[in-house]
Amino acid sequence: MQNKPHAAVSLTARQGIHHTPAREVVRPTGGIFRGRFPSRKSGRSVAFESLIERDALLLFEFSRGVTSYREQPYSIHYTFEGRSRKYTPDFELSLASGSVLLIEVKPEDKALAPEERKRLRRIGEHFSELGVPFRVLTDTQIRRGALLRNLNTLFPYLDKPLTGLQRRLAVAPLLDEPLLTVSNAGARLGSTAEVWRFLAQDLLTCDLHQQLSEPTVLTIQNCEPSDAELYF
Repeated sequence: MQNKPHAAVSLTARQGIHHTPAREVVRPTGGIFRGRFPSRKSGRSVAFESLIERDALLLFEFSRGVTSYREQPYSIHYTFEGRSRKYTPDFELSLASGSVLLIEVKPEDKALAPEERKRLRRIGEHFSELGVPFRVLTDTQIRRGALLRNLNTLFPYLDKPLTGLQRRLAVAPLLDEPLLTVSNAGARLGSTAEVWRFLAQDLLTCDLHQQLSEPTVLTIQNCEPSDAELYF
């Protein structure tokens, strides 16, 4: 069995060291939509190669179980239909527990095409043999419900993480509110924009799969992140 490839390369993501993708990510020609996503978690701009990937990055940024992530982390060779082939995952995610998760982002119609489905299954088997979790995310999974609309609303309010004391002081005006909603919290904090900031900063939480509105019920966030807290 080969050595597990993620042990050494994951270190760069966790330490915020400059990351060089395994292959060129943002090419000057070809494709439809390419760019860079300003990631607070990763401490740098993360390159993406499609609108679906950009939307996936928004989910990674807000998933409490994800501590950092990077694009095109490394390449491996696997055997498929009697041939050795090269594969580079789209993203490597570092999780709250310290483990990693590899992600391939694909349009659902392409992921479900018979040949591609077999190829992705074989890639998943290869990573399973190495002890590395691997998942395929499709546009249908990424764009379900109101989640992306809500995260796009909250994204401009992301800021540097708060200390424990700053968090306690920030939520103090809300502690005696019997029914905490967007409307009530906005009245206590001075504006709805402050509610969005509190949600973006993980001071407050709610069901973001439902469209945010004045009656949306909120709770004060007091739990430590876990690997299970993923928006995908």
